[in-house]
Amino acid sequence: DGAKEQPSELESRPSHETEDYRFVEKHNIKTDKNLGEVITIIGQGIKIKGELFGDEDIVIEGEIEGKINIKKDLEIGQSGCAKADVYANNIKISGKVYGNIYANNKVELIATGFLEGDIKAPKVVISEGAHFRGSVDMGEVKEEPFPEMASNNSTSLEAEESEAEETKEDLKTY
Repeated sequence: DGAKEQPSELESRPSHETEDYRFVEKHNIKTDKNLGEVITIIGQGIKIKGELFGDEDIVIEGEIEGKINIKKDLEIGQSGCAKADVYANNIKISGKVYGNIYANNKVELIATGFLEGDIKAPKVVISEGAHFRGSVDMGEVKEEPFPEMASNNSTSLEAEESEAEETKEDLKTY
């Protein structure tokens, strides 16, 4: 009849968006374009050493060493590795985590997941086949384990400024 088939949503996307779209589909990440929800993806080739904190959903496929404090949801993907204590609302682990886990709502350790550390969360799901070595406390997480990252840093800034002034005074005496 000569009518052309409409391209699928994936085919109609610009090529630079196709890989991101497949990644989001593969990880069953829920997005709502109308709400402008943002998901940050830390890719396989990325290594971070230090503190990661923020107010967005994050998927980690790379490596992180330090502390992680996310106010929303965190997923450690199959290729992801975190050597860190982790705080988030919900935490899903398909990769490797070496450190303690704190969740306001739920921790989910998938069959491919590996966790060496303690879990503190009101809900915990450990799938058959997952590796877990540690303890579980299913009480509520009452406060963030890294208050220095979550609180206003004015106190530490004031201390640094005071110390800098003292150093200036000491230098003047020489």
